[in-house]
Amino acid sequence: MNTRNNILIAVCLVGGFFIAYSRKDHSKEYVIKNEYVKVTDSSHGKVHTLFSITPLRSVSHFCDINFASSYGKLLVKAIVDACIELSSTHGDADFQLEISQVASQMLISVNLYPQKPAPVSFGCPFCKPLKLKGNVLAENELVRAFEKSSPAREPINFLIAPKKHIVNYKDRNENVVEVFIAQLMMAQILAARLENKDDITLFVNNGAGAGQTVFHSHMHFSTSSSWKK
Repeated sequence: MNTRNNILIAVCLVGGFFIAYSRKDHSKEYVIKNEYVKVTDSSHGKVHTLFSITPLRSVSHFCDINFASSYGKLLVKAIVDACIELSSTHGDADFQLEISQVASQMLISVNLYPQKPAPVSFGCPFCKPLKLKGNVLAENELVRAFEKSSPAREPINFLIAPKKHIVNYKDRNENVVEVFIAQLMMAQILAARLENKDDITLFVNNGAGAGQTVFHSHMHFSTSSSWKK
């Protein structure tokens, strides 16, 4: 009797394992997971170039995150660390980091691209003397938000750049986390001026392979919304 019971128990355990295994989504195994974020491969069978970053603490809206808090700072550091790790494990790839707000869902993605050398640059338009093409929208001691052109482009599309010269987020010798936090906080301030803050896309190109053409780090802010009147 004991032998028969043991066999039945073993069959049940094995069956349960296969049911659980079959229900698991194997197309999205964690690539990176730490205390604050998990990174999944979203390439859908293609070459591993697209990854999703998800905060482990539920966040529905970009504007609801307090980036000045301890959690907010550690979350940003975890996102930057994940990007750097993805880049370093893929041949020091260039990458585009994007944060988008679609209705009540915040999405964070990283696109990897083969590394390309930066072209020779003669001066930086974002450093002194400033050579900005558009009007300054807002600034603080760390970052400056300004229109990409004058007259301003439609729909709304502007840049947020650090005042200190930092090439991009791959520039590990600089305090890129502090810069990223300042850019995100400035983006929140300007998002509050929009008619619809549920339609926002922020992205930063890091490296020539990812489309960076001005080698002074800057965040693109775009939306189809309009400014509040």
